[in-house]
Amino acid sequence: MQNKISCILNKYEKIILEYLLEYFYSSKKKDLKLAFYMFKSDLNMIPDLTSYLTSLASKKIEYMKNESEVYYFDIIEKYSIVNNYLNINFSDEVYGLLKNENTIFQVYSLIFRNKYSLKFLDKLLDEETIVLNDQELREFLNIGDGYSRIYDLENKIIKPTIEEIRSYLNIGIYFSKENQDNNSVRYIFSVDNSNKKSIDTFKNSYSNIVNILKNKVD
Repeated sequence: MQNKISCILNKYEKIILEYLLEYFYSSKKKDLKLAFYMFKSDLNMIPDLTSYLTSLASKKIEYMKNESEVYYFDIIEKYSIVNNYLNINFSDEVYGLLKNENTIFQVYSLIFRNKYSLKFLDKLLDEETIVLNDQELREFLNIGDGYSRIYDLENKIIKPTIEEIRSYLNIGIYFSKENQDNNSVRYIFSVDNSNKKSIDTFKNSYSNIVNILKNKVD
């Protein structure tokens, strides 16, 4: 495995980051200045908001160049709360990614939201059809023995992942299943190539992100 990107955030960290990214795309500035009262009001669904902001500031993007080279980049370089303003300073690496006009916002959303979506989509677009039984799928997504019930695997992992990809990228993804004799399930996933423009746009955008990070370490 090489040239892969991942960033594992929890639910509230993802919400905060997407909120900040919306501000970035309206200002295009590396350093953001937001009214702190508005930040708290808009994100009042998040308990202990400042703590989650602090935890987000500690998270990193992982770039795996190859199996022996893995690099980590800060998302947020620093933040401060001064005179009721929230100051966010994106790292140079993330700012370089975000200002890249050849990359669509939806790709970042996939990187930062469902940790399974980008990995799943990358394999699916590469192979066009994936055939895995339930245990092989758990191993591929690195969820170990979690979601041992087929019902949970399908409703908490498979369906949300597919729906997220569909909603963000307008790409048709289908899956069917076959019951096997050993109480396992065989899944067949396929991608609808009729919307080739969306597929090519995603591939090019993701490739741009990889190349920017690759150039940072070469």
